[in-house]
Amino acid sequence: MKLAFSTLGCPEWTFDEVLQYGEQYGFQGVSFRGIHGEMDLRKIPQFAEAERPATIRRLADAGLEPAMMMASARFALADPGERQKHLDEARAAIDLAAAMGAPAIRVFGGAIPEGVEPEAAYGWVAENLPIYALNILITTATDLWALRYPDSHQLYVLDRSTVHPDGSSAELRSRRIRTRSERLSEIPSVVFASEPMDGESGWRLMDSGELIHVDADLRLTSGIAFPDPPAQLLRPGGSPDPV
Repeated sequence: MKLAFSTLGCPEWTFDEVLQYGEQYGFQGVSFRGIHGEMDLRKIPQFAEAERPATIRRLADAGLEPAMMMASARFALADPGERQKHLDEARAAIDLAAAMGAPAIRVFGGAIPEGVEPEAAYGWVAENLPIYALNILITTATDLWALRYPDSHQLYVLDRSTVHPDGSSAELRSRRIRTRSERLSEIPSVVFASEPMDGESGWRLMDSGELIHVDADLRLTSGIAFPDPPAQLLRPGGSPDPV
């Protein structure tokens, strides 16, 4: 397993310091989000088109791989002009990741502005952007929302809100993942996972487009928020497939 760090934790470091300490501390990769106080990757000199080959060589010499490119792209905006600026930044991060050999990007969407409903933001994405999978979990101190859209990936829910704990550890496992919690042996809970796990029955596969809300009292409300498929449905290894 390879270990990477993010410059979000050291945004004031220079590029040289990122390479120096990444190599010194034994990391194998780095996710870029801020260099020497500049958070916009498009403005970092080492990522200018002419400098990219040299930057890739310097990373390799330090034993580091570009793990991820990160940006602040917010789609939950009422103003189309502001949303376009964020979309441009996200697309620039995608292009930069492809040029640098990074396998992924990450966007920090921030808080949803007052007056903008989450469903409206998801709906805009479904109508305007190519989508392979949009499985989302959002949590606050008291509530949780889970969305499965479309059916490209699985998302399961296990309702333990009415389970009377017997004092034994809550232990769930599959061939790929495992979780164990002493605390969940004492309290009811609701669990979401990408696949059902042994240890308890009652796992339910969420429907495509289903949005579940879990409140502070573990009450579940569910409905089909997005009955239609994305306008541009991505297929594995292929181009957007207009629906």
